Amino acid sequence: MSNSDLSQTYDQYEIKVDQNKAAENGISASQLAMHLNENLPEKTVTTVKENGKTV
Repeated sequence: MSNSDLSQTYDQYEIKVDQNKAAENGISASQLAMHLNENLPEKTVTTVKENGKTV
């Protein structure tokens, strides 16, 4: 967990996606991130990494 000066904390989740299975189903990392951001109750800040690179 990183340092923060935010007064309110939220649960944190790490989601690992099998890139091959996602691609077989026509789902990209950015599509998944957008879907998660739209459907989680808290305002989220998301970093998406694909093959070790932020996308």
